[in-house]
Amino acid sequence: MSFFNAIKILLPRAKAFDLTQDSKLKSFFKGLAVLPDDVKKETELVYMDLFPESTRAMDEWEKQFSVLFADEQYGDTRRGILTSLWQANSGGQSLKYLEKLLQNISIDIRLFENNPIKNPRDANAVFGCMCGQKQAVCGNKKLNCGYKDGDSEFTPTVIRNDSDQLYDIPVDTSFWENYFFVAKNVVYNSRKEIIYCQKLYLDAKWKAFVEYLILKVKPVHMGALIFIDYIENYDQTKMRGRKNA
Repeated sequence: MSFFNAIKILLPRAKAFDLTQDSKLKSFFKGLAVLPDDVKKETELVYMDLFPESTRAMDEWEKQFSVLFADEQYGDTRRGILTSLWQANSGGQSLKYLEKLLQNISIDIRLFENNPIKNPRDANAVFGCMCGQKQAVCGNKKLNCGYKDGDSEFTPTVIRNDSDQLYDIPVDTSFWENYFFVAKNVVYNSRKEIIYCQKLYLDAKWKAFVEYLILKVKPVHMGALIFIDYIENYDQTKMRGRKNA
């Protein structure tokens, strides 16, 4: 409700105080209401500065988290990253919550539980058929439609606590009981096991933020297997012809 409408309600119900018609009295009270309305609007804007998704003081939020962005380099994602850094301090630890934070960087980032447990050594590529079967042959002896989907040469990154280096992927499947996958998408077999993780392409400038948020939010005992290929000066338009882009 505007302050002018509040004044109308407070005035006596009498013809002398009728503000429905243009008059000097109406102009007088409208003039009185201008300053409180301006104060109210400014106060609301100041309150919204408390949140990175709506603040007008982006530079102050950068100081809060000791990060510095260049507008031309990070664009609108700058605000999304600051929002994720803020929410990571007081949010949950579920995969869905972490996925929501990471999607402020790229909407294509998705997280998947490794359940039933699957050794990710063979999750880089999968053989399939044009007819939709995710296997080496489709059963039609007169039709040869097999193809390989994915990049078997790509080595995913393993992220876990108390580490500043890459880890080799162990052969022991039970090692991956407490790991989840970060990828663009996954393919399941009939037993609901992940048989293929679709690699995601991102600009290399997002790498530090993705890894920081994962380490910040995930439970300490959990680890992440990252199927992201970071490319310097990545341009989405140049990757349209690639199957995984």
